[in-house]
Amino acid sequence: MQHPAGAIAEAVAPAPPRGGARETVNPMRDDDFDLDVTEHADAHLEQLVAALDRPTLEASIAALPHDLVAPATGVLLQGRTYSDVSQELGVRQSELVRALQRARTIIARAHGAA
Repeated sequence: MQHPAGAIAEAVAPAPPRGGARETVNPMRDDDFDLDVTEHADAHLEQLVAALDRPTLEASIAALPHDLVAPATGVLLQGRTYSDVSQELGVRQSELVRALQRARTIIARAHGAA
């Protein structure tokens, strides 16, 4: 005996959850795992770079190696999150963190940091 197509679809369809359908709310947000954190060793460099006025920071970023310009512009000039910038650039956040560490080090050294 053959079943009509509708009966087969009902047979393989997942059963609704017990106790009726409930909407589940995911308390996690996209930025819960954001890497907008600073290692203690890098805090001094971050402060030096943050203290620069905007024109000086723009000139310093323009003088960086090409591969560091976009990450530094996105995070340091535009104030965007690591998550947002890494998605736009198509890189992992850990790669972005390393690029920003390099950029801050170069900028800070160019302005007198040891």
